[in-house]
Amino acid sequence: MPKSRASLFAVAGGLMQIALASSILFLPVFATCLPQGQDMVCHRQSYIQQGGSPLGYGFLALMIVAGIMALVSTRIDNAALARRLRWIAVLFTVGMAIVGAWGFGLLFVPGGVLLLLAATLKPTAATNA
Repeated sequence: MPKSRASLFAVAGGLMQIALASSILFLPVFATCLPQGQDMVCHRQSYIQQGGSPLGYGFLALMIVAGIMALVSTRIDNAALARRLRWIAVLFTVGMAIVGAWGFGLLFVPGGVLLLLAATLKPTAATNA
């Protein structure tokens, strides 16, 4: 269980980034709809099925790595190192949001906000109740 709000935000943000990137890669989230007579027929595909670009695969893999880094940061006792890992995850997310702004890059902004909160909050000392 995370000991501080910063760790809680890091876990939430990291899991969001991993879940979103994995969903885009493997689940049929992209739809192509074509009219057939009076009806619209939609065909759904995952990013892999669409044959995405190497840049897209790279950024999605980077978002999974960012999420893993955020999760790992909660297990590190050195607060400065944990904060550094969280900032790196934030930078990866900003890069993804900028590069993929007209595609799926903006989906990662909420997780990035949580990671930003995790990186900026001061760690609190654990209290024994």
